[in-house]
Amino acid sequence: MTDREEVLEKMLRSLSRELDRTMSCLKTMFSELQELVEENEDLRSQLAKQEKEISCPPCNGDCNEGRDCPARKREWVGLTDEEVGMLTVADGLHDVEVPILADLIRAVEAKLKEKNT
Repeated sequence: MTDREEVLEKMLRSLSRELDRTMSCLKTMFSELQELVEENEDLRSQLAKQEKEISCPPCNGDCNEGRDCPARKREWVGLTDEEVGMLTVADGLHDVEVPILADLIRAVEAKLKEKNT
């Protein structure tokens, strides 16, 4: 074997060893990456479960409807005439005509009912 062939043979062995080390590192990194992906999937699953539980506490998240959960729906309870009357005579409102103020209170109440039921 010539000097040139010996040098090439040494270089080839060196490259082969380096390739083996690189492949070993890549296998280790790939394995670690797979573990991270699995952990990520587990964490996403746990987070989705927690969000489901948080988004619908009345039914323990079983409905998947969040704010529109049937268990959250409550019957609208409006103001009584007495409560409206109390609001119309609150301090500082004596200059406003009571019927106009009562109508305004009922209009606001109707809008709130529309938005919340």
